[in-house]
Amino acid sequence: MDDERTRLLEEIARRRGYVHDFHKILIMEDLDFFKLYEKLSSLVYVKERALSRKVIELVFTGVLVAMRASREHIKLHIRAALEHGASKEEILEAIEVAYLPSGVVSLMEGIDAYKEVMAERPGKDV
Repeated sequence: MDDERTRLLEEIARRRGYVHDFHKILIMEDLDFFKLYEKLSSLVYVKERALSRKVIELVFTGVLVAMRASREHIKLHIRAALEHGASKEEILEAIEVAYLPSGVVSLMEGIDAYKEVMAERPGKDV
């Protein structure tokens, strides 16, 4: 991997707190596309504008639950919400709000992801 690609991966990990596998694949296979993707993603996801990063993570969590995203993807954003100061009550409420437009199947998956992340936190009640 060349220096530019290595630098991009390190920058993503620093700004987001994680790197998806698809980030790695795009950086290796289509760097030009990744740069455009990252520019837009950074504007709406990473850069704080009117919404704080905590609120962005809560919205993201709710949207992922409503879309019935994978549990691992939901958990990633629950963890990010916690890291940015969200309380477990705020996270649970974001998951509950997603239930109204998306139904009980998405609520159940969101609750399971929530339960698993909360169980990872030593000394914290679920």
